[in-house]
Amino acid sequence: MSITFNELLHGHLISDVPIACQHNLEELLKRINVIRDAWAKPMTVTSGFRTQADQMRINPKAPNSAHTRGQAVDILDEGLELTAWLKGDGAKLAEETGLWFEEGNKNWVHAQIVAPRSGHRWFLP
Repeated sequence: MSITFNELLHGHLISDVPIACQHNLEELLKRINVIRDAWAKPMTVTSGFRTQADQMRINPKAPNSAHTRGQAVDILDEGLELTAWLKGDGAKLAEETGLWFEEGNKNWVHAQIVAPRSGHRWFLP
């Protein structure tokens, strides 16, 4: 089962999301579902699009988060199995799909469609 656009909206109404962010979410959805199809296991979105108010409540140290532009999603990964797969068997696909991942999360995978400043596939926030 694919991740849906509504899951990326994460409780927000589409009418409340700027058009540019909607386009980013469409691209993110396309790319993350390539990963989802290859992973072939359920994936639970824990955070998708965030308003600036959401971002300040969740992580005020990162006011310019890719989540606020519709360019990032967090996926539940309690056993870090998805992380291990993305660093191993899924690494080539992740690169081909154009996703970058935040390093060091305890129980989720942060994926984004924009390269971090370092350009590294796995990066520290």
